[in-house]
Amino acid sequence: MSKIIKILRISPLIAFRKIFQKSINHLLTPIISYLNKRKATYLSAPEWFKSIHYHTIPLPPIEIINHFSEQIKAVAALVSENKFDLLGSGIKTVRIEQKKHNNIKEEFQPEIIELIESFPNKENRKTALSLLDQIDKEHKFIDWQSDFKSNYHWNISSVSSKIKYGNVKGADIKVPWELGRMQYLITLSYAYYLFTHFGNKERATHYESVFKNIILDFRISNPPKFGVQWISPMDAAIRAVNIIVAYSFFKQAGAKFDEFFEKTLLDTLFEHIEFVRKNPEWNSGLRGNHYLACISSLLIISTYLPTNNYSQKLFVNSFNKLIKEIFYQFYDDGGNFEGSMPYHRFCSEMVFYSLFSALSISKSRFELFHKLRSKYIKLIDEQIVISNKLLSQLFRIFEFLLFNTTKSHYVPQFGDNDGGYFIHLTPLYVKYLPKKVNTMDFLFHSANNPWNSMSFFAGFFYDSIKSKMYERYNEYYVGKILRDKSNIVYNINSIDDIIVSINKYTENKNSNEIYKGKLFEKSGICSVWDKKYHLVFSVGKLGQKGKGGHNHSDCLSFELFVDNLPIIVNAGTYCYTPFPKIRNRYRSICSHNTILYDGFEQNIFSEKSKDDLFWIEKHLAKGKIIKFSDKSIIAEHYAFRYPCRRIITFEDEIIEFNDYCKQEGNKKILLHLFPGVEIVNKEEYVICDYRYIRIKIYGEALNFSTQHYQYSLNYGLLQNAECLIISSENENVNWKIKIY
Repeated sequence: MSKIIKILRISPLIAFRKIFQKSINHLLTPIISYLNKRKATYLSAPEWFKSIHYHTIPLPPIEIINHFSEQIKAVAALVSENKFDLLGSGIKTVRIEQKKHNNIKEEFQPEIIELIESFPNKENRKTALSLLDQIDKEHKFIDWQSDFKSNYHWNISSVSSKIKYGNVKGADIKVPWELGRMQYLITLSYAYYLFTHFGNKERATHYESVFKNIILDFRISNPPKFGVQWISPMDAAIRAVNIIVAYSFFKQAGAKFDEFFEKTLLDTLFEHIEFVRKNPEWNSGLRGNHYLACISSLLIISTYLPTNNYSQKLFVNSFNKLIKEIFYQFYDDGGNFEGSMPYHRFCSEMVFYSLFSALSISKSRFELFHKLRSKYIKLIDEQIVISNKLLSQLFRIFEFLLFNTTKSHYVPQFGDNDGGYFIHLTPLYVKYLPKKVNTMDFLFHSANNPWNSMSFFAGFFYDSIKSKMYERYNEYYVGKILRDKSNIVYNINSIDDIIVSINKYTENKNSNEIYKGKLFEKSGICSVWDKKYHLVFSVGKLGQKGKGGHNHSDCLSFELFVDNLPIIVNAGTYCYTPFPKIRNRYRSICSHNTILYDGFEQNIFSEKSKDDLFWIEKHLAKGKIIKFSDKSIIAEHYAFRYPCRRIITFEDEIIEFNDYCKQEGNKKILLHLFPGVEIVNKEEYVICDYRYIRIKIYGEALNFSTQHYQYSLNYGLLQNAECLIISSENENVNWKIKIY
């Protein structure tokens, strides 16, 4: 009943559709499960699908890849040993437990034979066994069904649609899903390219074999419609894109796979295409980043497929849907409707990669643009014309990401952060070293680094966006190559004001010649910067058309960067379904840099079911920015008995806060410090040091105390840090931050 009430809050029509669909599913599930256990669920690619165009997304130049050779070799070596570092797991070996069976010869790999024999579908068993001879005998099979952080294991013999998750404390289905996204395959292709280029054929061949074995391993161990890897269409979509991009990189680097493997890979891709195409996670009012991932992946994949009716229809349908979502899921100020800044980064990646890939298809396929039902993209005289409105929306999306982040490769954590990314062309940082997560190296190679996505965009529009900063990333060069392949036309003068502001911000952010602040009113986010600092502020705009699934109680909260380094931060996210109470604690008011009264929340959360963890039960804050300039911010929320107002005034070295509320009782102002920020004085005032940076926090009639908290830079990752608490009985609390 609670689910229906929540959906009705958004739309009665959506509620009806959801109830109707659930009823149909309830009736059909037993029938589908019966058929899945008797009819082969593995698919064979059709006759027309015998090859792919393997050059859509270009392999970055060797000199650029070689710049990251140490990182590439480290990741590739670990992956070849079934070692992964995902969602804060640390480097762990992920293998199917080996067992000895007296009645099975050793050469038949007893652990995988036992797994295959557990399949309830006889036809699937035959297909899986036929694939075994093609995999290297020394290969150790990956355990794709395991949360290797908690050691919980799901059953491969279970029909995917009937698998439960979020019902066992500590077990996190995101862990095997993250493993199953196979985003490490691109790094294997880089390793192959490096060793091939520098003449080490043996090592290059080794990584070619590792790639081949992982693809075969996955297909053998994960028959479609069974196990955890076929539950989430979004994760399958991301997996398919990373498989096809990595495969294309191997081919561009000169790899030659045998005919059987080529056929197996195409069969695997076709299974994924059909699964995502038939289950795109669409809903007229509740769709979000999952649906965006599905259509973005299908659009990219369609550009690799041979030209025929199937691929043309896939391209046109996906393109039409993508354009619609660019305006549905993003506000006209560029922010994303998920209510989360990290999700804005994630969604912008999907939009940029899929759109720019589609725009760069060869002229021989330009007739596809005549079939689009879009007023934003037209084919005129063999040129792809982008409308002013679409161009402006794309640059606003980029601008939102740029103006709310810093040069430290860190995106502020307003709303959820699950560490998700789409395609990463600059290698990730593999070493799990909690003591080093405050280093520039970790942030540079983090999945949450917004500069990867921004560099891809800047590369595609290299004739308009001018800055050497973007050239540090592989994504920049790939975007540039895609642009040179494309034949697009647009009116650059229509967005001249946006481009000027972008270039001035990037190159002269601290110059007195430019403005010092930016308001994104629809998103409820604003930024103010000066020579020494950058402050990002939020009023917790309710996201997802009222669902608020990725919102936190972060109204009137802020993050502060000094010399581009994070100093005062929101606590993060840490987890979703494995620990509901912890999930809601990180969503709560006490994990953000805002004003707190005991017994009051900004939003009401529930934890009765896993679905509750992605809703806001009741939105109380309804925050709004009353006034904004580069000199001050005035904002309020209404979650308490009386309006709660925060006024922030900016000077060159001092940020002044006036926090006002008539609410009776002790008022607490929380300041969560980034790990490594040390409190060296806590008397009449507080001194905090971090590296060469020092800040002073002071005011009249204030009481200071501290408490330990655990900061989550990324999903699943925790670090010890300090939270400074300013306490006062006054209605109006005046306090300041001085930056030395």
